[in-house]
Amino acid sequence: MRMRARELVKLMTHEFIARWQPEWDARLGELHMTRHQIVTLASIIEAEVRYSPTGRTSPRSITTV
Repeated sequence: MRMRARELVKLMTHEFIARWQPEWDARLGELHMTRHQIVTLASIIEAEVRYSPTGRTSPRSITTV
């Protein structure tokens, strides 16, 4: 069964919202971040880990804001 991109995005969005834990919102507040910001950060970290030959990021490759 093939799924069109639009349906896949809808499914992924629905699953993300369904699995989100209410306590995570409190933690976001402590971090002064939005869901969008934390998901973007997680994506960046995941890409860095995949890119790193050792599977770990080196301290110099991580920049802080």
